[in-house]
Amino acid sequence: ISFYKNIALVLTLFIYNAFALMSGVSLYDSFVSAGFNFFTGMPPLLIGMFDKDLCEETVLKIPFVYQSGRKDMSLNARKMALWMSRAVLTALIVSVLPLISYIIDLGVPTFAGKSNDISGIQAYGSLIFTALFFAVMYTIALETLTWNAIYAFFFFGSYIFYICVISVLSNMPQLYPVYYGVSNQILGSLYFWMHSILIATIVFSMELVFKSVRLTWLPNNLDIAVEIDRGYNTKCDIGMLNSILMGEITSAGNEETGRSDLLRAERQEEEHTQHTEG
Repeated sequence: ISFYKNIALVLTLFIYNAFALMSGVSLYDSFVSAGFNFFTGMPPLLIGMFDKDLCEETVLKIPFVYQSGRKDMSLNARKMALWMSRAVLTALIVSVLPLISYIIDLGVPTFAGKSNDISGIQAYGSLIFTALFFAVMYTIALETLTWNAIYAFFFFGSYIFYICVISVLSNMPQLYPVYYGVSNQILGSLYFWMHSILIATIVFSMELVFKSVRLTWLPNNLDIAVEIDRGYNTKCDIGMLNSILMGEITSAGNEETGRSDLLRAERQEEEHTQHTEG
């Protein structure tokens, strides 16, 4: 997840610079962008601490699920390529849709009575940054298997923390004049909130479709075990899955044994031929 969110952040900068004729103008405020991993950092950390895909009883019944670590099922080149692809799509959606809307002006009403009251690079960059922040948080929520009070506190607290940071920065003209007044402009704008939430929802829908297709058509043994353990799969139980896995391992072992016996017989035949010729 950390790989995904940081790739998406960097790609939004590349995409913006492509539209800005590679002028080198930064889309995000340097202080706000530097805090991206603070705003989104606690949920992935707590996933590593609290997230459990299977309960202890299930693991004891089917210890073969430990093959996910031994066979690098969760961290390999294919997985990294998939996360990279998801980051590219997220960055494209987050960067391009606001730009199109901003240029053609969709006529969305706002509290100020104007259709588009987001002006200036700081405000526009904050719009993109907020949409990306929401999209990443939605994806993190989708990837979370175990929710508890501590995780929920820090997950939803990340939203409050982000809003508080940009609000404080916007009201320190002596210490940080570059960002002065930005939060007052964007947080009261319906255009800002509608675009941020709508774009993040589009990314979430894409991620949901991706996950549904993978679990429906390309599940691995661990995915099936998780569905059974959580009661999502009523057509199969843990005992049946264990029997299937045992059958696969037995078949693989028999195949390997047969291959070894064949190689041994071939070597003996070669040795016998060489001895006869000698």
